[in-house]
Amino acid sequence: MVLSGSGLDHSDAWRQRRFGNETLWNGQVDDDGQSNGLAAELVLPQPSGTILCDSIRRFKGLERPVVILTELRPDDARRDRLLYVGMSRTLQHVVLVVTPEVACNVGMPV
Repeated sequence: MVLSGSGLDHSDAWRQRRFGNETLWNGQVDDDGQSNGLAAELVLPQPSGTILCDSIRRFKGLERPVVILTELRPDDARRDRLLYVGMSRTLQHVVLVVTPEVACNVGMPV
């Protein structure tokens, strides 16, 4: 699971969507990161071999074994809340792909 601190419509990770052999997927948004308006029961199942990608705010209340947090801006007034929500979505392992300023905020070595 990749969670972005920005909406997918502003996410560089979502725009790139392919990282080596890995492809990000979200059946509830289009290629531009805009909602496609589908009800949850109409979203196609996640294709095998893809990694679910969403914004931290949209994924609130859900969990995954491994969560990668990215695109958290050090100047975002919501940063601490987004970190808390994002980090609490993981069941086993969390990976932060963030700037040194954000990493220092959570006590991570830089």
